Amino acid sequence: MYPYHHFHHAAAGFRGPRRLIWFLIGAGTAAWFLKYKDANERQFGHCRRPQVQQPQAPESQDTWHSAEPHHHRSFPPLAHRNYWSSNWEAGPTPEEKEKIAVFSSYAADSVTELTETTLDSILNTAQALKQNLVEYRLQREREQKERQRQLEEQQKNPPRLV
Repeated sequence: MYPYHHFHHAAAGFRGPRRLIWFLIGAGTAAWFLKYKDANERQFGHCRRPQVQQPQAPESQDTWHSAEPHHHRSFPPLAHRNYWSSNWEAGPTPEEKEKIAVFSSYAADSVTELTETTLDSILNTAQALKQNLVEYRLQREREQKERQRQLEEQQKNPPRLV
């Protein structure tokens, strides 16, 4: 028998300060990396990434239309673009009303046809399930009659054990 068997199990539960030391080394390395990763102008190997600058707020209307090559320029406020006309408040024109009426009738016809098709499908499925249920019931009744007949036959003619 192994003479130090209880010490072997005790060492497995207590591993000493090794884990704490390795944790501190890993945490220090991660902190150092995160602190100094942006050093040298964000240079990593052969790739360079320019510093991101905060966008400055425009001072006047002219800055929106400046000729600076700015790929991520913000859009001007909607008040300067005239998307909404006074005709909107007057309501749709007769041509637009006609288009809306045609579209509405087409949409109503489509919805009606879809509803009818769905209801037909549901009714056909219900009829098929009902027919399957009737067939299963008839088959079960035939099997019960057959078992009852066999049981009566066994009672009339018991098997001979000689």
